[in-house]
Amino acid sequence: MAKQTRPDRDNLIKRAWTAYTKKDFDRSLELFEEILAEGDEPEAIYGRACSLFRAEDYESALEALSVLIKTDQANPKYYHTRAMVHGACEDYEEALKDLQKLTGMETHNVEAWCDLGGLYWIMDDFDNAANAFGKAIDLDQSCAIAWFGKGMVSLSMKEAQQSIKYFDVALKLDNKKAATYMARAEAAFLNKNDKEAIKDLTQALSLDKVFLDQFRKVQEGEEADDDF
Repeated sequence: MAKQTRPDRDNLIKRAWTAYTKKDFDRSLELFEEILAEGDEPEAIYGRACSLFRAEDYESALEALSVLIKTDQANPKYYHTRAMVHGACEDYEEALKDLQKLTGMETHNVEAWCDLGGLYWIMDDFDNAANAFGKAIDLDQSCAIAWFGKGMVSLSMKEAQQSIKYFDVALKLDNKKAATYMARAEAAFLNKNDKEAIKDLTQALSLDKVFLDQFRKVQEGEEADDDF
């Protein structure tokens, strides 16, 4: 096989990311590895790591990302992706270290603050979760995910009325998220407003059929699950 020229490598990288975007992770992995067969290329190593992550080969993804971070400790996307892999492995302490590093490097990264808030929420650290989501909102008032996160924190603390207010803002910004309607329904149940809860559950069902079982439970008068 002829040695790859720079244009050849650039074209392969483009094709690999196209396959990745189309969720053809086997193909993207194959193309990134073809590039790396002729020498290290940071973008290809990163693409390979992302492909491995999506293919659920977490150990190999972490190895690749750790190599990248050793050679370039100033690239925020490496920490962000590694945090996502650690999170998928339920290694939340390591994920937390990477997200804290990331938000320290990019203090105006709204997505990073939302991810940090979500991680704190998973870890039941509701105060820090609220602070992280609040930081995201301070940076971007139109971030529906951040308002949803604030709502989930309040809901977890059994502050039903406050959580509904946050969910309402999130829905004004993005009214196509079934999960927000489901969470709002849970808050309505806690707030003893079954009629409003049924309305939210119906809307969630219209957006995502995965909630059908939950809807049937409510129709039959059963209590809602703790986690929707």
